[in-house]
Amino acid sequence: MFETRVKRLVLHSHGDLTPRARMALDKYIRFMEENAAGFWHGGHWFAIDSSTPGGADMQRERKRQWDALTRTVPVKQRECIAEGAPSTIFWEAAY
Repeated sequence: MFETRVKRLVLHSHGDLTPRARMALDKYIRFMEENAAGFWHGGHWFAIDSSTPGGADMQRERKRQWDALTRTVPVKQRECIAEGAPSTIFWEAAY
C-alpha cells in the first residue's frame, strides 16, 4: 500500500539515531504496517448505510479495528521510546 511513498524524516536524521533507536523505530513501523487497514479506517471515515446487507458488519469491523488501535498505539509508542527512540520521533509528519 505504501511501497511507492516517499520515506524520509523531517525533524530527525536516520543516521543520527542510535542503532538501538533505529531498531525500536523499525519495530514500531512493522506494527504500523501490520495494522495498516486499521490506520486507514481511522483516517478515512465515510458514511456507511448500516441498513444495507453487510453495511452494519462493515461499520462494526472498521470501528473494532480503530478502537483497538486507539488503545494500542500509545502503548507501542511508549515501548518505542523506552527502547531508545527519541520521543520527538512521533512529531514527524506523515509522508
